Amino acid sequence: MSRSDRPLTVVTGGSRGIGAATVLALVRAGHDVVFSYRSDADSSERVQAAATELGHRCLPVHADVTHESDVADLFTQASSLGLVTGLVNNAGLTGRVDDLADTPQEVIREVIEVNLLAVILCTRRAIQLMYVVAPRWSRRGYRQRLLCRGDARITARIRPLRRRQGGR
Repeated sequence: MSRSDRPLTVVTGGSRGIGAATVLALVRAGHDVVFSYRSDADSSERVQAAATELGHRCLPVHADVTHESDVADLFTQASSLGLVTGLVNNAGLTGRVDDLADTPQEVIREVIEVNLLAVILCTRRAIQLMYVVAPRWSRRGYRQRLLCRGDARITARIRPLRRRQGGR
């Protein structure tokens, strides 16, 4: 498969744990991957090295996905490698939410921003890009997928969006 024919997936929080395992699983499945990391540059370099050793393109991007400008930069860098065909919203935070009655508002806000706002910002940008490229990739047999972290996995197809905007 040539580089231009490979699916290109964006993974948020891809430098450690489940995110790093997801990046490597996607690479083994034939994807090129762009992943975000917020703070652990050393881990992101290790994940990138392991992925490129398998012969695929892998680009770590320092980004705080709770900020719209960082999300825009993440997807701009991903688009420089090709057409984005997938998103895995893996970045997540449990924070120190012990007893809700005693949890400071700043902690609650940070948890909500990472676990909800970031998912919405990334998913919105991915849909904007995937809507533009969906016809081309559909001809190649790829389905665009958006996955969100957590118990409920969400797979979104682009077709309903095209219908609402007057397309087929």
